Amino acid sequence: MQACVPHYGVYDFAGTSGAPASARRLRALLARYVVGRDPVEFLDDYVAASPLDRITDQAPPFFVLHGDRDTMVPVAEAREFIRRLRAISPHPVAYAELAGAQHAFDLLPSIRGTHVVRAVARFLDWAHQHHKALTTTATLDTARSTLRTASSTSLAGQAEQPLRDE
Repeated sequence: MQACVPHYGVYDFAGTSGAPASARRLRALLARYVVGRDPVEFLDDYVAASPLDRITDQAPPFFVLHGDRDTMVPVAEAREFIRRLRAISPHPVAYAELAGAQHAFDLLPSIRGTHVVRAVARFLDWAHQHHKALTTTATLDTARSTLRTASSTSLAGQAEQPLRDE
């Protein structure tokens, strides 16, 4: 994966942040309609699916978008995800908190939606170019290493000995 761009995501799928809104969503929505299992008995299943609990230093570059008026997934959840991701990820983590935006803010065409599309396109273009550059550099490094190894080994598989005057 070269990059990730979540829009108004659910980050605390397991309710491990302790936020009241996450706990309510866990009981009222996720346990009843999505997972269909008791979150206390099967907490490991929820944690395994929870972005907030799966952050690693292997995460790709992120561009997170969230509305500050989101009533389905409170903006605090996105902020906490960003905070944790920035603490561990070696890659860029961009965050756009959209003033006045509700959940699914881009569902209908709008000026805001147009700007979001442009921003996401620019971020993904940057991520693609950055990934291409890294891949090219890694490929060149591998080729150089292979050539160095090949030049120090004879065709018979024996290490070459320096020439000596005897």
